[in-house]
Amino acid sequence: MEKYLFEEVEDQLKKYYAKESTQEYLESKLKILDKQIASIESDLKNCNIHIECSLASPGFEARVQTSSDGVGCAEREAMRVTDVQLKRLDNRRLEREDILEQMDNLEIECNYIGWKLREFTQEQKTLLELLYKNDYKEVKVGEKIHLNQSQVNRRKQQLLLILVA
Repeated sequence: MEKYLFEEVEDQLKKYYAKESTQEYLESKLKILDKQIASIESDLKNCNIHIECSLASPGFEARVQTSSDGVGCAEREAMRVTDVQLKRLDNRRLEREDILEQMDNLEIECNYIGWKLREFTQEQKTLLELLYKNDYKEVKVGEKIHLNQSQVNRRKQQLLLILVA
């Protein structure tokens, strides 16, 4: 159980230190989706539909093709293309909402860790930054802060225990 909690706190610390880059990535995805949504909405509003030439209006001398329900091939194709665009629009809007939810969840998780880290000394924060922000191994962290690997591990375990509580 304790190992599971430690792994969860370590994941939260990694997310906390990667928050800015994750948020930038999500914001860039959001901008792309916003452009796609605006483009699809514009196409729908302006009836910007491309129909194959073979389905377009027949020549003057050609016979008008209709089905039993009175809808021609061109109209049916226009409705199909419009339906596809509406589905794409719905999918993009759902993706957008998912990204907004991810951003909200990231903010909540990082806020919790941020509050916990406020109680730590600068030395403790540096240790966590080297481990979880810079992704250094314990040996390299020990070299940076002049400790051996076992001391780094012991301090890391103590800090994780504080964060779990």
